Amino acid sequence: MGTPDERPAEYAEGAIPLIEQEPAAIPAPPPSRLRHWKRNALLIGVIGALLVLAIVLAYDAWIDDPADETARPTSEPEFIRGGDWPTDVVAVSHTLPAMIKNELRVSGERHGYQFQGKAGQAWIISVEVTEGNLDPVASLYGEPGVELGRNDDRTAEDFNSELVFTVPQDGTYRLLVESSQGGNTTGSYLLTVWVE
Repeated sequence: MGTPDERPAEYAEGAIPLIEQEPAAIPAPPPSRLRHWKRNALLIGVIGALLVLAIVLAYDAWIDDPADETARPTSEPEFIRGGDWPTDVVAVSHTLPAMIKNELRVSGERHGYQFQGKAGQAWIISVEVTEGNLDPVASLYGEPGVELGRNDDRTAEDFNSELVFTVPQDGTYRLLVESSQGGNTTGSYLLTVWVE
């Protein structure tokens, strides 16, 4: 443009203002790969820790649930034979006398228990409902899986189940606890087996 004296008349002072241009903004540098890696590693670590915590809590609830006696592993061999005993039910071993809390959570669920009996023992077996609308049935089986006795209701007004049984010979006996009414009732129960 030249010196101020050489400028055209339109650029004379006050005619057309000169536009001062700001220098171009310098864009911020893109995040480094290291920052991306750290953020992703932190996110993966947090998700992994939450998954581990959820698994640990679920396992602890399963192991520590006193109502779920059938879920605990047993060192005793499974006692499943033919006959009338349902082959899909595993009988969990217990010592006598026994007091067992458990729960039939879903329709059609059944629990099996196994006891060692001595000839002449008198057993009083009862299944008392502690919560829910459960109407329990108790069935006792001897060897080799033949049903020896069954009870649905103590009385017309008492829907709990009770069996009184004299052990005929030494051996293994199994007890099946299930819901009556086609397995449609559910709830918690207390199973007791007293020896007299």
